Amino acid sequence: MNNTRRKNNILHLLFIIIFLLPVVSFDVWSQKKEASKTAENKQTQISLTGDIDKLLPDLSSYTGKTTVDSLLEYASRLKGRPYCRGSKGPSSFDCSGFTYYVFKKIALKLNASSAAQYLQGAHVDKQNIQRGDLVFFKGRNAASSRVGHVGLVSDVLPDGKFKFIHASCSKGICEESSDALYYAKRYVGARRVIENNTPILDRLD
Repeated sequence: MNNTRRKNNILHLLFIIIFLLPVVSFDVWSQKKEASKTAENKQTQISLTGDIDKLLPDLSSYTGKTTVDSLLEYASRLKGRPYCRGSKGPSSFDCSGFTYYVFKKIALKLNASSAAQYLQGAHVDKQNIQRGDLVFFKGRNAASSRVGHVGLVSDVLPDGKFKFIHASCSKGICEESSDALYYAKRYVGARRVIENNTPILDRLD
């Protein structure tokens, strides 16, 4: 009787070792892998949001350059960032969020929307546009008279044309030309917020 009971206990123990132990080990391994993956995802999310700003250059390091040169160099570093409506950076932008963010880096106050930014600074005729000026366009409805888009002049071309950096809905932060048909039909005007490398707007407190 005792021998039979002993054999049953041994068989029961062998069953646990052979069948259950691998299952438990796999479950522990899966939990560790999932925890590691979660931690990695959190770290990636952090690097794509708050920490992204730390990777961007500080304008104070651009010694020997004018305010406009520093501003445009900084803006160019943001090329490729995706478009996101209502976003003011640094991982994504909409059009006014982009200009707001870039000018904030040189401590200048821009309003939140493109229409409100069109009320700031000084009016500039198209033939007198300079690098660093803000340029404004209608939105998707070319028949509308309302300002719906803003960009930052990066280069002045012959015949009143210019290049500008902006947040495009389809391309993200990119540089385009004013003679592109879409923007040529929607041009509204330009405003100057930096005159002879001296800010016109109030600086941030």
